[in-house]
Parts: sequence; structure tokens; C-alpha cells
Amino acid sequence: MLYQTPPRIEVSTGLMVPMQPYRSYTSAEAASGGTVTGYVVQETLTYTVVPVAQMNIVARDWVMRQQRAALFGTVAVGYNPATSNVEFGIGPSFSWRSIVLSGLLDIGRDSKLADGFTVGESLGTSSSEKPLTSTVWRMKPAVGISVRIPLGGSSGK
Repeated sequence: MLYQTPPRIEVSTGLMVPMQPYRSYTSAEAASGGTVTGYVVQETLTYTVVPVAQMNIVARDWVMRQQRAALFGTVAVGYNPATSNVEFGIGPSFSWRSIVLSGLLDIGRDSKLADGFTVGESLGTSSSEKPLTSTVWRMKPAVGISVRIPLGGSSGK
């Protein structure tokens, strides 16, 4: 018989789903009677799914229905396809068998209007006028689902 202490840090990979959209801003045509009369600031909201790798630190583990269950403190990192930036996540997770369910705080970059621009504001009659934006860090609630990756282990005879 061989006894092995379970690892206190585990790795998983999966998806993080932010519950709020990411923003982008462009100029859009404003028309009246079928004729373009000017341009306005338009906001686009994009929901996305972020593929992540997670590091899970075991807070407590036990046996449930003859399978291992655990509570973790989780740190995640992933790539956001909506913003082309790296995203981070932090929060608690629950694992049963190989599935990990997480409630995360998604920390990532987003756009906001700058220099007093507002959504729907007129940009005049020139199509070259663009709303000014800046990149800001935002925190959003997110849920995650991932699969534990078994690392290490030992074999005995």
C-alpha cells in the first residue's frame, strides 16, 4: 500500500464568463429622411467567454459520494478575445471529481469615452471625427467552469 499526501495546489483549465459586457465606441451615421445628416457616438456592448488557466489553492477537501470534493481559493489568467488583452480572475471555487466551478472577480481592461464625449453625442458632419477613448481597468463578476489537470503523482510496487 502506498500513501500520498494530496497536493495543496492544483491546476485547472476552462472558461471564465464575465457577467457584464465590454465596451467599444465608434462614430455612426445619423440620418433623417434617408439622408445622412451627421455622425454620433455609438457604443457597442460585447459579451465574451475567456479561456483561462487556473491555479487552485486547497482550503478544505473531503469525500462526497465516494469522490473527492474540495473548496479552493482560485487565481485565473486568460486571453480576452473581445479586447485582445490578458484577463485575471480571483475568487472561491468548488471541485467535485474533476470539475471545478468558480465564482470569480474578473479583472481586465475595457474602453471608456474620454474628453467629455457621451453616447449619442453629435460628432458633426465629418465622417473623420472619432470619439476619444481611453483604456481602463474594470472589475466584473464572472463565473467559471474548468477541469482539473492531474500533475505529478507516484507509482509504487
